[in-house]
Amino acid sequence: MECHLCHGDACEHPRLSVKGNIYECIDCGQASANTPPMKYALPFYEDKVNWDSEVYFPVCRNCYYEYTHDPRAYPLNKLVSPTPNGGGGELMSNEDRKPLGIKSYGSIALLPNSRVTPADHHCHEGQARIATEKARDRHDEIIVQEKLDGSNVGVALLNGEIIAITRAGYRAETSPFEQHWHWGKWVKANENRFRCVLEEGERLCGEWIMQAHGTRYNLLHEPLVVFDIMKGHDRLPFSEFEDRVKRAYFITPHLLHQGQPISVNTALERLGKYGYHGAIDEVEGAVWRVQRRGKVDFLVKYLKPYKEDGIYLPEKSGKEAVWNWYPYGYTLA
Repeated sequence: MECHLCHGDACEHPRLSVKGNIYECIDCGQASANTPPMKYALPFYEDKVNWDSEVYFPVCRNCYYEYTHDPRAYPLNKLVSPTPNGGGGELMSNEDRKPLGIKSYGSIALLPNSRVTPADHHCHEGQARIATEKARDRHDEIIVQEKLDGSNVGVALLNGEIIAITRAGYRAETSPFEQHWHWGKWVKANENRFRCVLEEGERLCGEWIMQAHGTRYNLLHEPLVVFDIMKGHDRLPFSEFEDRVKRAYFITPHLLHQGQPISVNTALERLGKYGYHGAIDEVEGAVWRVQRRGKVDFLVKYLKPYKEDGIYLPEKSGKEAVWNWYPYGYTLA
């Protein structure tokens, strides 16, 4: 099979796997019917790339973006700079693009019988028992909140700068997705509120529900719902977190329960079909936060197994983006 990179047939470059009209990424194996998965190349192939050609490279958008965080990974965005809709400039250094040096937010383990996505994992059976059945002793406290369905984002205060970031820890303005460009603009417009909440080195984490993923919302409030203040890998205790975010009138996920362990069925009964944040599709589940002696011990979540993930995202639906909220009065330029 001829190489997509050098057009030889005996080289060691990886080949694009083709099965009918389905193409597989050489890095993650994800199948795509996009004929082929877009014209991306990993950094060590980048000297081979002619961005104006019709030559396709065997890496999907997600993997290319994960390796390089290059805005060119977005096929409708020709940027080579972190200026949404603007173009021009230089690519940032990796340190500038990822100011935290780590992900902003990790994945939360799943309770038994939850829907499982490729990025998810189940919690230990002992954690499930503590959260939903029997506490270890009187020092355990269980807090359950509605799980929102959007894009996990953050705001960090680093060296005096308020920085909008994505879940992976990159600056929002370098994201290949339009919703994150708006996130960066929204953070800038609300900078004083974030300064009221954050101390140096901390970040505020939340769900940006501007764009519908698997749930549409008729929003009853602003498009950000916050659920954690973190520094490094440590979370503020729930009561301290609530006291901080109330200073700037941020929205938090609806509180379903606080106290002793609570079963999944009971929590879902309290949640109801549509939750408390204006969902017009059935909500996807809830998050259990287990605290011990006033400190966050672990988090687990339950996702309804019949709820399909990301059905309104263009990359899955093949249709236009669905917006729960869209800003007016400013441009991305």
